[in-house]
Amino acid sequence: MRGFKQWILNESDIFGFEKEKSHKKSDTKGESPIVPINTEIVMNAMMKVEINNVEPFSLFLDEIQWGREVGAVKMVISPLGSFKSIVRKLSTDLEGNKAWICKRILPYNDLLHVTQAFDENIAHEVLKEIEIVSKEETELAQKEYNGLEKLTTKLAAFCRRGDIIPEIFIYKGIKQIKKNENYLIYFECNGHGVETPNSGRLEQFIIDMSYDKKTGLIRSIGHDVQSKTRQHLWAPQPSEWDEYFLPKQSEKEIISCVGAALSTY
Repeated sequence: MRGFKQWILNESDIFGFEKEKSHKKSDTKGESPIVPINTEIVMNAMMKVEINNVEPFSLFLDEIQWGREVGAVKMVISPLGSFKSIVRKLSTDLEGNKAWICKRILPYNDLLHVTQAFDENIAHEVLKEIEIVSKEETELAQKEYNGLEKLTTKLAAFCRRGDIIPEIFIYKGIKQIKKNENYLIYFECNGHGVETPNSGRLEQFIIDMSYDKKTGLIRSIGHDVQSKTRQHLWAPQPSEWDEYFLPKQSEKEIISCVGAALSTY
């Protein structure tokens, strides 16, 4: 028989509270990482790396750029929702203006599940994608594009996946604003997510997909539609993302980027 002294040293739950604290560790991608990402370390690590023999430079605290002409690559860290890296490549539109085209959106939560590490390893994973993007052929704008409806339909199906759609949302449908030029994918809230932090009411979330014949670019904007409490004003809010794509990009690449942006809401 154990003595009282030995028992008290080995017994951690003498008051019966510890069992209530036992929780299975979740492996859900959508949850925030336990250890916060130090974005300064991520940026500093990436600033040391050349891409295709091009040295990086930074004009803003949250972005790094390799090159200045068409084909240049830029990485921006976005804190909206949860931290992610957005990789863009420089192209031109039909009017001759330079346009930063979205090529990758990389949520850090997803990368943590790949690397099982933080900071420098996150930078390494993002740099691998930047290098791939830099070596790909630079797509150009397109005067005629009849694939927006098909793209939007596939995107809506992708966004309904359990690992993409935020738990707060319920998919409601697609609305055509103008054939081949503008479609809206819209979501409403389930019973637990109507009120916003500013005491407003979240009526809907909209993914606005459009194609501009003048520029030859596809644009994707994701934003809330809110009202004040006890009112129904249905006012569009500042965008969660606002990205440009090219018709010659693969549908898979565009859908993956928009889906990743939605998943970090």
